[in-house]
Amino acid sequence: MIRLIIDKQVLDSLKSEFSKENKAREYLFKYVKNLEQELNLRLLQPRPFFMVKHRHYYASLTTIQEKGGQIWSLRNVRVHKWLADHGLPLVQQVNKGEANNITGDIAIIRLTNLVQVLDDENVVSLGAMTHDQLDQYLKNVPLIHLETYRALLPPLNKLTLKGSPSDVDMLKVDLESTVFFIKHMVSNGKLNPKEQTEFRKAFRILRVAQLNDGFFPQKKRMSLFGRTYYHGLSVQSVRKDLRKSILNGCYEYDVKSSVISWKYSFAEELLMAERSTEAPDKKFWAIYYYLTFKDAYFEGLQSKVFDEACDWNAQKQKSKIKEALTALSFGAKLTDATWKNEFGKDESSSLSQIFPNTFLEERSRFMKAEEVVSFKRQQSRLDAFIVSKFIAQYPYLSAMSELQTKTGRRSNSKVLAWLYQHAETLMMDIVRDELSKLGVVVRACIHDAIVVDRQLTNIEKFQIESLVRANTGVSLFSLGEMKYS
Repeated sequence: MIRLIIDKQVLDSLKSEFSKENKAREYLFKYVKNLEQELNLRLLQPRPFFMVKHRHYYASLTTIQEKGGQIWSLRNVRVHKWLADHGLPLVQQVNKGEANNITGDIAIIRLTNLVQVLDDENVVSLGAMTHDQLDQYLKNVPLIHLETYRALLPPLNKLTLKGSPSDVDMLKVDLESTVFFIKHMVSNGKLNPKEQTEFRKAFRILRVAQLNDGFFPQKKRMSLFGRTYYHGLSVQSVRKDLRKSILNGCYEYDVKSSVISWKYSFAEELLMAERSTEAPDKKFWAIYYYLTFKDAYFEGLQSKVFDEACDWNAQKQKSKIKEALTALSFGAKLTDATWKNEFGKDESSSLSQIFPNTFLEERSRFMKAEEVVSFKRQQSRLDAFIVSKFIAQYPYLSAMSELQTKTGRRSNSKVLAWLYQHAETLMMDIVRDELSKLGVVVRACIHDAIVVDRQLTNIEKFQIESLVRANTGVSLFSLGEMKYS
């Protein structure tokens, strides 16, 4: 958490407006606490290097202004406006004219010379501690932070009161393992901006859990597309290495090639509709090859796309291919185009982002590979069939505003995402129900993956997979297993 120390002249100037000195303190205290809360909340969003270097922060100016308090005796003028009008602003916007509700950009601010920032949770100051000092600091919430962290709990915990529907999932945190994760990051010394964000996320989860009997509350946010997300920081929004520390010793079971195996389940129906006698594994060979012989598929494609001169190691090469194929399965185009959007900002295709311009040859070889071209063509055939099938059965999908473009036309890619995410939820509900019958505790849910408190036996895993296949028709449904350690 960062704390803000305000120059004495700000309070002195406010005091001149009131006969009672405490009133000035109350107004300034509320404004500063609200500003601190907003900045600490936004610190969980990754900041680019230039923002970190120049001490710029993301912030909602609306929140700073409207929740910073009003001076009722001065015709309810906002404290934020009063400070600005009297030449005592605490914040200044860096990106004026860019942040608004239309572009979706958030404000970037800097704190003025009237504000001193104390950052108690930065890796440099923690790295200067002795081993015992750091251990003591991490295992006990400092008194100066108690009030701030406790303020995060009531809005969440009150939703879990007995007798009311739970809008919160309580994440049980392995405190010892999370402390070890933070110590490891401190020992690494200087962190890049992304690592700093993860470092702060780990701190936030640790401190809240320490004050909440080892649990971190996650407020649910239900998506119209069928998935359950969470507001703000959650097990879904952290990097996998931090997730492993939080849930140390647990087992993750995720659906292998979830969206692709779901689409492939419609292949036989498509061929029947076309009165084709070909088998799905022949007509859709690229998808079938990907789903059933994935290791061989990746090895063959990797050898075509990359050569010995490539700067990426074998593991990163494989992850890039997987990322690109996943993007294609979710509707990305097999192109490397760049363009300007309606707000004049440069945008580029998914493949251009996955294979940046320093890897033009690799991108070109990927796009020309037969198994990739066929994979995309076969995906497109299935996409069109699935959308057509469900639009005919449920015409209301065409009228849903959430599934339309900005011009009011149906977006087939959004329809497909809506259908898939509802199917994903259905499949995972079956998995969760069966786990409950087995007495296995689900510790976390991450869309097409769940984390449980123990390893499933081969028989248990096979029975769950067989039940999902029988109930959904996704014949290649299978669960991958990973231990968090």
